[in-house]
Amino acid sequence: MSAPAALITQCLQHDFVAPVGRYGALPNLLHIGFEEARRLMGENPDEGPVARVMRWAQQQSDAQLKLVHIRDWHDAADPAQQHHLQQFGAHCIKGTRGAQFAFADADAANKTATIIDSPGLNDFLGTPLADALAIGVDARARIGVMGVWTEAKVSFLAYELRTRFPQAEIAVCSALAACLTCVTNASESLRCFTKDGSRSPEVGLQELTSNHPVLLRTKGAVVS
Repeated sequence: MSAPAALITQCLQHDFVAPVGRYGALPNLLHIGFEEARRLMGENPDEGPVARVMRWAQQQSDAQLKLVHIRDWHDAADPAQQHHLQQFGAHCIKGTRGAQFAFADADAANKTATIIDSPGLNDFLGTPLADALAIGVDARARIGVMGVWTEAKVSFLAYELRTRFPQAEIAVCSALAACLTCVTNASESLRCFTKDGSRSPEVGLQELTSNHPVLLRTKGAVVS
């Protein structure tokens, strides 16, 4: 049996992506804003792109797909985190609703998911992420990344993965990544998208991470 593919979610937490009013104040400096939150989470977050991907991922066996959720996780009382929180403002403070995942069933009973608490911009620093990926992720694995912020945490993670897994097929799907400053925001070398708009945007990422793409066959996929 081939080694499982991996899907890594990055900072899909209320403080970053929770739906907000068009003209309402953002909850913190790092929220992606009304338009991007609506694009990423959908008009109805329970049926939006992120929710649909999570339901799909939770239906895959652990032998097919390794699922890793990275969450920003801060302790306001930790002196080592004070500079980060001063620079970016208070966000994702542990134990608050803002730090919770913005999708359901992050710990679904039928699917093993590894949760990584990340205190900074480099998710491999001071976390067990390297050890988690060393178990079950082959050197040539397919690795998909989705989440926020595209130009910071997502990009940093992608380049770290490229360094640690130089033979892996790594993709960030622009339809499933977001930031405040851009809408079409994944670089051309880290995109998956549809040519003709004939299917829902998350299918390209599913196809990349699936070891059984025949189950997801739909025309027009481009993954680079």
